[in-house]
Amino acid sequence: MNSFESKVLSALESVKELHRSTRLLAAFSGGPDSCALLEAAAVLQREGRFKRSIAALHINHNLRGEESNRDEEFAREFCEQRDIEFFSESADVTERAEEQNESVETAARNIRLAIFTDYCCKRGFDAVITGHHAGDNCETIIHRLQRGTGFRGLCGIRPARCVGGILLVSPLLFADKNEILEYCKEKDIPYAVDATNLTNHCRRNFIRNSLLPMISERHPDICEKLCLLSVEAARLDERVCREAQNSWHSTVIISEPDFVTVNRREFNALSVLVRQEIARRILISLGAGEDKLSKDHYSRILQRTGEAQSSKLQLPDDIYVFTNQDKIIFSILKTEGLSSVKIDAPGTFRFGVWQIELRKEDFDKTKFEKFLKEMPENTALFDADKTALPITARQRQAGDRFVPFGLNSPQRVNKFLIRAKVNRMERSNAVVFQDKTSKIIWVAPYRTSEEVKITERTRKILLIKLTRL
Repeated sequence: MNSFESKVLSALESVKELHRSTRLLAAFSGGPDSCALLEAAAVLQREGRFKRSIAALHINHNLRGEESNRDEEFAREFCEQRDIEFFSESADVTERAEEQNESVETAARNIRLAIFTDYCCKRGFDAVITGHHAGDNCETIIHRLQRGTGFRGLCGIRPARCVGGILLVSPLLFADKNEILEYCKEKDIPYAVDATNLTNHCRRNFIRNSLLPMISERHPDICEKLCLLSVEAARLDERVCREAQNSWHSTVIISEPDFVTVNRREFNALSVLVRQEIARRILISLGAGEDKLSKDHYSRILQRTGEAQSSKLQLPDDIYVFTNQDKIIFSILKTEGLSSVKIDAPGTFRFGVWQIELRKEDFDKTKFEKFLKEMPENTALFDADKTALPITARQRQAGDRFVPFGLNSPQRVNKFLIRAKVNRMERSNAVVFQDKTSKIIWVAPYRTSEEVKITERTRKILLIKLTRL
């Protein structure tokens, strides 16, 4: 075992999550980094210093024609010569990029993650080891700085991280590219060269091939300093994560797959970094793509949640942040695209971002007049004899018409909302209530219908109350 192999062993053994592991899967492109990693792991296994079994997985992205196929064959032969279990998968990255409107790099990354997840879940691998090295870490930090990152982005590539429910481990972060190439030369390790890595067709390649070498001319230790910065940032992140975890139960009131409600006062009492971490965790739980969220998004969240007035903020992946006097609601729910909800008896129901409560009561004029003075927000009253059950709650449809309260003639619902100066985002969350006869009784929460108003002849009333989840 030489110095390089000793460092690889130390890196693997330092990952607590691997202590109980038995099977590891190496992401194996066939390039110098993954070849060096696989060779070192094979040596450690043969010498009995590393007890886990390791298999290799090569993913053919089919981006370079025959070259891609040659790399796959090289990877297969490399593993056969070393008696390493080998798997290969073929993926159409270009098709995925077009279908999902992603860059080729993003599509390839998402495909790899999906395949890794499948292998860990179905074939019993405990973790995936990758050949990321110190240079990759520097590229990642600079790339995130260009996008606009907070301190968490400065953590770079972590030695061990959970992504998409699987454990990714990078034991070569101690080494720069030259150290890896020297190891390959010393051990006579063959490797494939991807010519596209030498071109600046994407931002990462430009950072690797042009920007970092230019900075290194004046600051030869820039990569080392960036790696040290990532370690310090990771220590700070660990502390912030602990505080966020400790504050979670006193801050988060409700946590569901499609919405999370937060106590606004408790949230705003936390430090900026802890608030940001709680917001990040909530957004990830709702399915937000972390690569789509920048420092600017988090700054806007903290700004809106700290303001006195109610507000609404739209984020990537159709996630909204609503704030009122005492709550903050993170939600992916919209009425657009939702099926209707039929209400045929009193009770509580749910539609989009709303909870709907329906009550039926005898009409009492004195009680009614008192209720009007103290009527809760987003509540409407109707003459029950003019409103035929079941009532349907649904989204707006083209051609919807109703007679707004106080008027005598019908109007198009969309035109009414525009005249009422309801912005487009709020219009998308409006709820239309119609009775059994398809008569629209309420465009909630904005205006009820003149046709079902309460009069002196009313005997029973229907009460509908909306509460934003």
